[in-house]
Amino acid sequence: MKNLLLFIFVLAFSWPVVAQNSNDTIVGRLVDAKGKAIRKALVSVKDVKAETDRYGIFQLNNVSLRDILTVILPKTEKEVQVSVNGIAYPNIALGPEISVTEDKGEIMKLMLRSLRRSRSVSSTIVVTGEELVATGESNLFNALAGKVPGFTVVMKDNGDISAQLRGSTSISLDTSPLYLLDGTQVERLDNVNINDIKKVEISKDSNMYGAKGANGVIAVTLK
Repeated sequence: MKNLLLFIFVLAFSWPVVAQNSNDTIVGRLVDAKGKAIRKALVSVKDVKAETDRYGIFQLNNVSLRDILTVILPKTEKEVQVSVNGIAYPNIALGPEISVTEDKGEIMKLMLRSLRRSRSVSSTIVVTGEELVATGESNLFNALAGKVPGFTVVMKDNGDISAQLRGSTSISLDTSPLYLLDGTQVERLDNVNINDIKKVEISKDSNMYGAKGANGVIAVTLK
């Protein structure tokens, strides 16, 4: 059987690590021995699962950096288990032996490309469809309000529901963020069925869209 060299580049954004902390977010990338991204691989920690995208990138929310990652490779369905050992930015090389180093540069660059940003952003949060459904809310914005720090639901005079990502109190300027649905700008997102959502990406500081993104960006990807 041919040896498979699999790199898992993991970027973890979390509070200081403790052994039982289950509030960490792990973002990583899977590539083969030639550096080619591995798409549609299933990565999981206990009951939290994610599938790698076209860049080989995955994200697992509400897990612990002490937990074991289980990777199921596409096609062969070979299962590999790896511990990140609490390292904040571990690069894990899986082959005949497992080695762990610390380097976030490459995965950050590819994450920015995946999110279609040309320059660094200070805050991007990803909420999966499963997490939204688990809130028990039927309205997208109400569900996000319970998952995203600083996310505020605003009721307009005409009865429409909007969102606010920053603490602006201006009554003369529109503080609504830019809404994107599968990459297309839309006027509203609160009417999207939560059960149809694959993930939501919230960027509080985004300069890619110029003035349109001055109040942040909420990008919804459907299943």
